[in-house]
Amino acid sequence: MKMKKNEKGFTLTEVLIGMALLVTAIVAATNLLIGLIGTNKTVVQTMQAYYFAEEGIEAMRNFRDTNWLNNVDFLGNSDVLGRVEPGGSYVVGVASEGWRNSAKSSAKDLLMFRPWKIESQLEFNSKICLIEEAGAHYFGSCGLNDKETAFERVIEVQPYCEGVEKICEDSVLVRSTVSFGENEVQLEELLTNWKGGAI
Repeated sequence: MKMKKNEKGFTLTEVLIGMALLVTAIVAATNLLIGLIGTNKTVVQTMQAYYFAEEGIEAMRNFRDTNWLNNVDFLGNSDVLGRVEPGGSYVVGVASEGWRNSAKSSAKDLLMFRPWKIESQLEFNSKICLIEEAGAHYFGSCGLNDKETAFERVIEVQPYCEGVEKICEDSVLVRSTVSFGENEVQLEELLTNWKGGAI
């Protein structure tokens, strides 16, 4: 048997080193991809939480304005339109009867129209649910057959004071906190009680 010289090829050691490098590159790329997917999920959830927190602030502002239009003070004890107490925690949800009927309501009825339900956190669950009703989908307070999301929202209404007595009486700091897993998003806004006449 004759031995051929100058025949090119790979030794077993070279093949093993090449395979090890290839496997290392594939594992690193897979770990990077898994990390990016996890980060993307957290970013999407944080954006959703931010929007839910902003919606909570907007709901309280709308609640104050609706009461003002009806010549009612939104701070204090409950009445027909509802009021909030400084120092209380609340759950905000979409009033389904509101968005369904608002298009056919008269201008007079719209004065009493409240698109938001604002309820004490002590009495209601703070979970945010996906609600499917009559072909519409929206997020709001959980009912019996609603699908829970990973989000919880609590609106705190705190007394606000900046040294001027009138501002202390007629302003509240609204804090909207949305939590999901171990994370949370928190927004704050100062609301003036227009009916009280601070501004």
